[in-house]
Amino acid sequence: MRVAVLAAAFQFFVIAAVPASGHAARARTARKPSAAARGVIRPAGQDSIESQAGSVGDPAGEARRVLLRAVRAAGGAQAYEAARGVSFRMITSDYKAGEPFRSDTTRVRFRLHGADRYVEEAPGGTMVGYDGNRGWGWRGGGLSLTPQDSAVGRFQSRWVPFWIELPFRFLDPRMHPRYAGSVGLDREMPTGMRIKINREPDKKVNPSRGTVFFDVVYISEGDSAHPGDEFFAFFERKTGRFRGCNFTIKEAGMKSFQWCSWLDDFVKVGGLEVARTQTFYRLATDNMPDFSEDRSGVVRVYRKLDPALEASLPEEIFHPPAQRGR
Repeated sequence: MRVAVLAAAFQFFVIAAVPASGHAARARTARKPSAAARGVIRPAGQDSIESQAGSVGDPAGEARRVLLRAVRAAGGAQAYEAARGVSFRMITSDYKAGEPFRSDTTRVRFRLHGADRYVEEAPGGTMVGYDGNRGWGWRGGGLSLTPQDSAVGRFQSRWVPFWIELPFRFLDPRMHPRYAGSVGLDREMPTGMRIKINREPDKKVNPSRGTVFFDVVYISEGDSAHPGDEFFAFFERKTGRFRGCNFTIKEAGMKSFQWCSWLDDFVKVGGLEVARTQTFYRLATDNMPDFSEDRSGVVRVYRKLDPALEASLPEEIFHPPAQRGR
């Protein structure tokens, strides 16, 4: 089984197709995770979230106002803090030249708020997980504890929840947001969506048919001495909803903003709004570009089926099957 729900950062590490025994291959290519993946990002509580609204006209303050609106659109800080775990079935489709060429279905369960508990299972019983201390694999009815299994399990336990927990995690104290301006989204481009940066005020923009305007917030993690990941996050102006971001993972050694994650098909789950479809695009250049105009822009699509918030997930499910019930 491939590790079906590799989060966006892993796209930097492994884009090529991975065969059925691809756990080790993926882990060998994974580099040291960023500060976010190492778990320094922690969710902010209600008080700290509300206290981050800044003054009007200040780029940092304007950014925080956009983020706070997105938090409310996603269900609010209290609903997020009350959530403990997530489960869903996942269909992961890989694309080549704009066409799907492989698909996997797995069941995914994990805890939120930096708990580092994760398990993913394929229909045939192959599994990968992280129990809070070590990563593990389960293949052919046997346990595997290789360094590669440990790396994959740990990586999954931090990056899959990270994407589910946005936009809340953008308000972590280590994140530094600044308002970056206005964006027009044109759904009629060949990839299904195309980002156009409009540096003029909205009233001067002549949008094409189907264009929707977004607020853009630039978010950097870390500080000047220890810079971390960077995001250009897009927030739908009409609804306040977080829709996706162009991003770079510093320690992956890749060029900035070469990838984009985009969210669609939102549903309410236990008081929170969850996107059931997440699409990763390969961008055209290393700046804030338009999406690639050819059909190769789509790299991977995740479709989350039957998402649910779990009040509790038993500790034993995050351990290998042979160790459960002890």
